[in-house]
Amino acid sequence: MVKHTMLPTGMLQLFDFAAMNPIQGPLMTQQMMLPAVLLQSLEQQEREMHRMSQALAGDADQVAQEQHEEKHTVSTEEASETQGISTTSFNLIYYNPETGEVQVIKEEVSTSTSDYIQKQKVGQPIQNAAQTAMALDQSVGQKSTYPLYTNVATPLARQVVDPIKLEIALKKIEIESPKPFGGSTGMIVTPEVFDKVEHQIEKDGIQAEIVAVETIRQVEEIRTETIHQVEIQIQAFEHVIEELEVTDIPMETLVKDLPPLSKERYITLLKAQKQIAETVVVDMLIADLEFLLAVKKRVKNMSLRNLLDTIRKMGRIPGLSGIKFNEGDGDDDEDKEEKKNK
Repeated sequence: MVKHTMLPTGMLQLFDFAAMNPIQGPLMTQQMMLPAVLLQSLEQQEREMHRMSQALAGDADQVAQEQHEEKHTVSTEEASETQGISTTSFNLIYYNPETGEVQVIKEEVSTSTSDYIQKQKVGQPIQNAAQTAMALDQSVGQKSTYPLYTNVATPLARQVVDPIKLEIALKKIEIESPKPFGGSTGMIVTPEVFDKVEHQIEKDGIQAEIVAVETIRQVEEIRTETIHQVEIQIQAFEHVIEELEVTDIPMETLVKDLPPLSKERYITLLKAQKQIAETVVVDMLIADLEFLLAVKKRVKNMSLRNLLDTIRKMGRIPGLSGIKFNEGDGDDDEDKEEKKNK
């Protein structure tokens, strides 16, 4: 995975995900040229403080062991939360690109899936949609797709899947999927494809493969819901930006139309930076919108194999290490392909 070599050192030290954020390159560098109100996970902060105290005490082996154990357990913990009402707490930090400094402007801001449920349309799978909307809102606030991909990986964290059977199931799905599946342009796998593959496997009575196909189906369903939620949040940011540019409605009023965490970020910004110019706020909103547009393009254009490869690279699901992905697949390679075409 490409590293954040172009981002300010101070920013890298704030977030565990920074070194493996799947969205990299010029967009992130451009984003960091503007002020930003960012989400800092309190759990991440507590882990870092604990590690620092151990490191100062010279217990390097213990730190390394805890980091290893954490990588293998945190995804399961997060997955169990999504079965009920999931709640996450953050500090809000203000990043000043001119000085390169950050400051906490509000402590312990909490959000839960219940904050997003009321925004869903009738007929949607409410909990799944709300959890996905919250993960996306977190991604925008952290300038990282890490929360988004962690949410997509939830079925793989909940269910123990034989990696060999997962690879076999994935190949069968690819065979039944229309072109250009697996190429540089992705394609959402339809429910009909999963139904056909499951029917074939049920005839053979291979339960482990049935589990694998159903788990992959759930991953694809969350990916589809993610694209839907990206479109909703894009519309929200576009609406606020347009209203700021053509009306005299106060900023404090308009930002309330943003998704819950984004709304909290901008309300806090306006309270903490009372002299901030409206043009700067609009630029910050546009930066968030550009991030969402980049997310939509990437998630929509991924093949299913490419999506699983990105999750594997994040190290969230140990079982995925058993899958032998094709050479040249993965998030970073999409960046290289885009550069080549420019």
